[in-house]
Amino acid sequence: MKRFKIIYILFAFIVFSCEKDKSNEQLSVDLIGSWKLTETSFSDGGSSGDWSHVPVEDQFLIHFNKDLTYLSQNDMISCNSGSFSTDEGILFLYPAGGQCNDSKFGYSISDSMVLTLIVQDNNCIEFCGYRLIKIEER
Repeated sequence: MKRFKIIYILFAFIVFSCEKDKSNEQLSVDLIGSWKLTETSFSDGGSSGDWSHVPVEDQFLIHFNKDLTYLSQNDMISCNSGSFSTDEGILFLYPAGGQCNDSKFGYSISDSMVLTLIVQDNNCIEFCGYRLIKIEER
């Protein structure tokens, strides 16, 4: 009987001492939905890298789905479709079909409505960024 008490206490300790990282989980949940590109910023090392408005005809949507897939109307960010994951403020995009390289972005969401993606791979010389606004689902 004493053995079962010890096992029960150890089991309870293990179960209740393991805590999930809810902040990262919340970032993933906040990312789910449709986002429209509205601003970009590129610096080649000589330019300032200021944020510029994207003309309406060049704006596009990217959808992040609950099943951890994404679908984009343009391949500017990372091909048109694939899967994604997040880890401590980093967004990883894994394009389907092997035609594009995986992409890595630093990301933040402000006011649950503005998504900022900062390219964190070798595709940019200095600084590349994208700002998207969340589109309300109907």
